[in-house]
Amino acid sequence: MKKEDFHRFTHVVALDSENLEALEAMKPSAAIAQITLLLDHAEGRKGEAVADPYYGGEAGFEITWADVTAGARGLAARLAKPDDNAR
Repeated sequence: MKKEDFHRFTHVVALDSENLEALEAMKPSAAIAQITLLLDHAEGRKGEAVADPYYGGEAGFEITWADVTAGARGLAARLAKPDDNAR
């Protein structure tokens, strides 16, 4: 991720709070990008990190895939509503 990306994209999505904090620290003050966690876009999951499959064995990858799918669907639905994307 480059600082220019915060001006190039409207949304930047992190998978966990550590990466979210790093992105927020990197974001230039006049940037247009909105930084969120992926699961902020999934119903009832605001503030949650995507499960790390490293710690869950083979089943952990299924949990991670479910998290990513839920977040991506929610984000796609949000982006489909133009009025919700205004800054």
